[in-house]
Amino acid sequence: MLGCRELCEAAIEQMKPEEIDHHGNGNGLDDLYLKVTPTSKQLIEQYEFKNNVSTFVDAIDHVLWYDVPFAWCYVEEPDPLPKRSKT
Repeated sequence: MLGCRELCEAAIEQMKPEEIDHHGNGNGLDDLYLKVTPTSKQLIEQYEFKNNVSTFVDAIDHVLWYDVPFAWCYVEEPDPLPKRSKT
């Protein structure tokens, strides 16, 4: 079973940066977003709180993503993920 930190760290290690995003208040309580891929499906299956995970369709790319509440664990600077363009 993966906890929040383990899920976040595994996603950063195993997935492409453009397949991971996060949003929240910036103090460690951010939601983790994972693009639905074979790798993310496997990670979510191992996630301790998988019953709290939902999906949504991204308004930018129109693809399916997982929304993992409060699972973004990377609070050090700089953020390891590039910012996604909203245009």
